[in-house]
Amino acid sequence: MDPMNRSRIGDGFAISMEPAVPHFPSLIVSGGDVDIDPSNGGLVESALGVNLNPPAAPFYPIGSDDDLDDTFSSGIKGLIFSSHKLRFKTSNSIEGAVMSHGNVEISDMFDLKYDSRYYRNPPPGFSGPEEIRLLLGSARRVTE
Repeated sequence: MDPMNRSRIGDGFAISMEPAVPHFPSLIVSGGDVDIDPSNGGLVESALGVNLNPPAAPFYPIGSDDDLDDTFSSGIKGLIFSSHKLRFKTSNSIEGAVMSHGNVEISDMFDLKYDSRYYRNPPPGFSGPEEIRLLLGSARRVTE
């Protein structure tokens, strides 16, 4: 995401975010400050008029169905990274890790269930430079 300065995620509405690939970041923000400001309520399928877990796209741990009877809790799972200031404005539930090159400001209740996997085994692009070592017999000269 490359937001305008002071962009808002949630803006008083429920959000549910998680990485598309397990252990990858769920939100990467560059280019400006961002406020994360969700409501405490959940995403209610009947109010949205959308099935958020159809048979073609099951949602863990609920699974899939054909109705509009489900409610998904508001929160973010995964790594959140910002290149600028990151503000958590209302009560937030985060399961993962938070990183920022700028300040992180918390204005309300902040429930962080830290996942140390992001520290022990960082996703691609979040670790230091990798060393390349050639082992004897692992490389050969190619002639044209």
